Amino acid sequence: AQERALRAAVAAEPDGYAGLLALGALLGVTGRVEESAELLRRACAAQPGSRRARVWLADALRNLGHPAAATDLLDEVLRDAPDDVEALTLQAYAFGDRRRFDDAEARLARALEIDPSRRGTLLAAARVAAVHRADFGQGLRWQRAALLESPAPPGLRTE
Repeated sequence: AQERALRAAVAAEPDGYAGLLALGALLGVTGRVEESAELLRRACAAQPGSRRARVWLADALRNLGHPAAATDLLDEVLRDAPDDVEALTLQAYAFGDRRRFDDAEARLARALEIDPSRRGTLLAAARVAAVHRADFGQGLRWQRAALLESPAPPGLRTE
């Protein structure tokens, strides 16, 4: 029912930012990433300054297997809003996909300085610790903190 209503809103106003963003987000979380990306591109065109549309488009691009395009788009977002934790975390995932683990860790460290209890950031840190550092103990500590919604364990290693 929600998708049908959003599709009707987009049909009634094909360049309407709110409808494009909402339908793009809904399709993204339901796994229809290609259609989501197209709608989010249109939302970005309708409102070029929208940070949210650009972040969600970057997520769709990453999920479509284009992490370089995602990191480039997130660079633009972070130039405008360097403290956007969602953009920092998503860019860390995209850097991880590109095996640029030092860049991923730097973004995560910055995100955790801003918000040390954000679940998605803690899970990203767990992934980087386990994959990059092969430190499964630290990865489990980060994951446990995310699941318990507690503050980050000490020290994201960036050496």
